[in-house]
Amino acid sequence: MSKCHCIRSGKFDFILNAIDCSTLSYEDMSDWQESEKYEKPEYYDIFLGIGSGGKKVRVKAEGVTIITAEEIGMATLVDSVYCIKTETMCTEAYIRYRVVACKTECCIQDYVYDLVKRKAPNHEYKDIWRIQSVLEMSKASAERKNAEEAMSLLEAVKEEMEELNCNCKCK
Repeated sequence: MSKCHCIRSGKFDFILNAIDCSTLSYEDMSDWQESEKYEKPEYYDIFLGIGSGGKKVRVKAEGVTIITAEEIGMATLVDSVYCIKTETMCTEAYIRYRVVACKTECCIQDYVYDLVKRKAPNHEYKDIWRIQSVLEMSKASAERKNAEEAMSLLEAVKEEMEELNCNCKCK
């Protein structure tokens, strides 16, 4: 008899990081049921994308899965709130959100590097510290399942970076 693959109720979790602007790493952190009826699978499927769209991606239940932008239908990763959905054999569907802001984070790093390089006084860092805080708030909102607020905060960060006239070399 085959065993079921089920995540404990409400315990779907993972770490999603942008390695670069065309590659993500996904590490499952879910709490899987394990007993004589249940087992943790080697792989399972998620739907990953922006908004209601998304592509099916097979991920490891143990270790890190590398996901390319092409696998989810993009040339490069778009700075946005990503929706991650999975369904288990136990008929429960889970939806989570994460902010991927590779280009924005790269621009922030370039801006800070320029400040350091020209030995800018501390008061010149004020704007970028605030922008970084808003970006962190965006990520926290996404993790709290408030995708709309997360996107609004991310858009505010992008606008403020444009106002700083950041000469971003990120692609």
